[in-house]
This record gives sequence, C-alpha cells and structure tokens, in this order.
Amino acid sequence: MALWGFAGLTPGGSGFNDYSSSTIPNSTDFLWRIQNSLDFAPFLFDSKTDIENIYIPYGLHWGEVDKLLDEDVFSKAAEAGITYLQPQVGKVISGTFDRDFPDGESWTAQVLHQHHHQTYQALVEAAYPT
Repeated sequence: MALWGFAGLTPGGSGFNDYSSSTIPNSTDFLWRIQNSLDFAPFLFDSKTDIENIYIPYGLHWGEVDKLLDEDVFSKAAEAGITYLQPQVGKVISGTFDRDFPDGESWTAQVLHQHHHQTYQALVEAAYPT
C-alpha cells in the first residue's frame, strides 16, 4: 500500500506540517507527495507572486476577479493569524500547459484544469509507467 498526496491546498499550520514531515518523511525510497509544476495550489498561503505569475510564460495573465479572490484568501488567512504551510515536496512533475479544453484561455479554467485529479493522474502515469 502506498500513500500519495497530490498538492492539496494546505493541511494546516506549521505544527501539523512538522509532525507529518517527521512521521512520514519524503525520501528517494518513499516519495509520498507529488506536485504538478503548473498547479497553483502549492503556492496558496505562501506566495501571491508565484500564483500571479504561474502562467505568464504561456501568455496567460490573471484577471481582476482572479486577483480579488486570491487576495481575499490570503487576507482571511492573515486575519485569522494562522500561518498555513505546505508539507514537504517529494516530487515536482513538470506540468503540461493545455489550452485544448473549454475556456482554456481563462486563468481560472487553467487553474482548475491543472489541479484536477485527471491531470495529476496523466502526469503520474507518464512519470511512473506501469
């Protein structure tokens, strides 16, 4: 049996992350966390700049609605006084930018596509063929 996490938004604060990292450390023998390089979720609560710029190399910029939503998420976390952290990264798999789906030119649609389980499944199957 294997435990694989796929770039969740965040499991909690520094205490939980320290505990989980010490209990289930990533190593070359057991990589339990996989991250799509084009998924915005691993940057949540950590870097608004990375979120804003994630698709710029592909000519896709976030709009005002996207900006307002992300700023709201970051400000609510700050107001709550919670320092959310991502768990340790085990393996970053190079994502594939894809415009070939409905509204593929939209920043929000791209975010949803890159974070989707089917996108992760395809990346994992390509990286670790059976």
